[in-house]
Amino acid sequence: MAKWKKAFPHVSLEAELWGLDEWAVAQGNNWFNAVSGALAKKERSAVERANAAAAIRDKGGGSRRPDPRI
Repeated sequence: MAKWKKAFPHVSLEAELWGLDEWAVAQGNNWFNAVSGALAKKERSAVERANAAAAIRDKGGGSRRPDPRI
């Protein structure tokens, strides 16, 4: 578990594992490799979203305005 947390820092590991539970059982003896692959895919997606958000922020872009109620 500690190695997965280190390998996939942008993923909520516990939540993802709960979500993959039934699917992982269906993978049979290959569950570990299947789950590792699924987590890697989630990690890549999270990193892409974070990079895209950082690029927009760095350009001073984005259409969101601060909420005046806060």
